[in-house]
Amino acid sequence: MKKIILSFLLLSSFFIHAQVGIGVATANINASAQLEVASTTKGMLIPRMTATQRAAISSPATGLLVFQTDAPIGLYYYTGSAWALSGAARPTTDQFTATAGQTSFTLTQAPQNAKVWMFINGVRTNNNGYTVSGSTITYSPTNNSSYTLVVGDRIQFDYCY
Repeated sequence: MKKIILSFLLLSSFFIHAQVGIGVATANINASAQLEVASTTKGMLIPRMTATQRAAISSPATGLLVFQTDAPIGLYYYTGSAWALSGAARPTTDQFTATAGQTSFTLTQAPQNAKVWMFINGVRTNNNGYTVSGSTITYSPTNNSSYTLVVGDRIQFDYCY
């Protein structure tokens, strides 16, 4: 009889699915959650670190979350191949005064999804008139009706980061 009970306990331990609730009655844990935290007066604090510390995480798991404390500050998650800043895209504008024949511009932030709109003296350029690589924009006059930038041209880039 002892062997039967012991066998039953061993076998049933493979099928037990435990959920954890902090501040939640066990019976009220959401069925889709492995961990549920409830509070109306406090939040949850995830690991905080610098970009250098985040980059040093060895083999991060897909979905890993950390809060980066230096620029750009925010909640980051690992996609399985790269770290991504979470949250809504933040729109911004960078403006420059061109020099003669200038073709390269450095934005203050790296654009999200490389979506950038370029304006020369208030006129939007052809999307093929420039390329985006990180935070660097390279303007190509041949791809924008052969317009070469001259001294004093007002250049504006609108993008989200």
